[in-house]
Amino acid sequence: MELSIEIVKALHESGLDRQTVENMLSHYRKMRWEYAMADHEAVGMHAGKFCENASNLVLSILTGQMEERPQLGNVLTKIDKAQPNTQVDDMIRVTIPRMLRAVYELRSKRGTVHVNLRMKVNEIDSKLTLDICSWILAEFLRVYHSSDMDIAWKLIDRVSKVQLPFIDEYRGKKLIMNAKLSVPEEVLLHLINAGVEVPVDELIKWIPNADRNHVLTVLRQLHDKRLVHYDEGFAKITPLGATEAGRLISELQPTPTDLKELNSNK
Repeated sequence: MELSIEIVKALHESGLDRQTVENMLSHYRKMRWEYAMADHEAVGMHAGKFCENASNLVLSILTGQMEERPQLGNVLTKIDKAQPNTQVDDMIRVTIPRMLRAVYELRSKRGTVHVNLRMKVNEIDSKLTLDICSWILAEFLRVYHSSDMDIAWKLIDRVSKVQLPFIDEYRGKKLIMNAKLSVPEEVLLHLINAGVEVPVDELIKWIPNADRNHVLTVLRQLHDKRLVHYDEGFAKITPLGATEAGRLISELQPTPTDLKELNSNK
């Protein structure tokens, strides 16, 4: 099942507003995509929408009320004025609003919303923004997951991993959006995207028209090169393999010229 669908299910079944959760996750996914595409201004714009929806969830948890058109400043003011509720986890009640305010201030002062000729938004701003939003999402899952804690931790672990934007997913089956890669390259990219042990039978399904024996041979070769741990039907990328996968990712990333051409064709 796609990660965002699993998260919506886990949070909605715990009583959080489904539409707000879906809106928050939609902007979170777009934020991760734009970060991978090196469009740092777009990261900030989606981060703002993420924060507005996340703050609305906190407001509903504390007061039972929600804003129809949430504006972060107004929502945070209402959160500050809400009666203290010791039944609500401190991270939700206190820390998340502080984090949301920090993200919003960062995007406002780095040229995402207002022109800033002295300090434009850059990669380190985008990375911090994405990391904070990932942490906020993980906290919602930790506190309000509707399933057992083991499943919740697996979802949190997946949120914390870098999801490559050129790997699509449908009903749990992944597909790299590039038909020119070799099988070893596809294996490394799938494994770094997963970030955890992957059953080899699943991995084989993710590589179109792959011959099983060929994939197994590739895994043995990658294992011998210390790029992959491969044993008892499972595979996991090593730090050395992650370095090689990083090289592949950098080659697949669009250049500034590519992005300019892409935007001109919209």
